[in-house]
This record gives sequence, C-alpha cells and structure tokens, in this order.
Amino acid sequence: MEFSNALTEAKEQRRMKLSELAERTGLSPLAVSQMLDGKVSPRLSNAMAVADALGLEVVLMPKGAAASFENSNRTPERTVRSALEQRLSTMHRGVTDHLKKGDPKA
Repeated sequence: MEFSNALTEAKEQRRMKLSELAERTGLSPLAVSQMLDGKVSPRLSNAMAVADALGLEVVLMPKGAAASFENSNRTPERTVRSALEQRLSTMHRGVTDHLKKGDPKA
C-alpha cells in the first residue's frame, strides 16, 4: 500500500491527470488507476514505468538494509548534550524529586 500511496502523492504533487500518466506509460487508464488505488499488484516493468513517469525510481535492496532505512526515519535519541542541557536536566530532576517528596521549597 505504501507503494501506491507514494505514486498517488507524486501524481498529485505534479498535478498530473490520470489520462496523461497512462499516456506517458503506455498503460491503460484503468491499469494505472488500479495501481494507484492499490487494487492490483503491478508487474515490475509497469511499476517502474509509472514511477519513472512521476520522476521516481523503483529501488530493490536487501531486506536488512530496508529495515534499517525505515528505522532511520525516526528521530534518533540524542546521546550528546551540551553543558547547559546537562545542567537544566539536573535542575529539572531536582525540582521533580522535591515535588515528589512534598517539599514546599520546590
């Protein structure tokens, strides 16, 4: 489904009509429509033709590489902090600890 969503988004961004996309690829408008709707699993050659017409590239890669690529889209947790960030974190922990203990000075 991600594939059809990527194609549909690219088509919309380019403000391309379905008939124009079909004409550029040599596929029928019905075949292109079904591909964009995720109703069919297209032949690789047809998928490549539609992707190319939309300025995209179909890329095959090992599954392990694909999994790490998908995980790379997540915002990584920062492991290096500036001195100011470290001090603020320490202060925040101190205030939180006082509030948990019911300390009125916090």
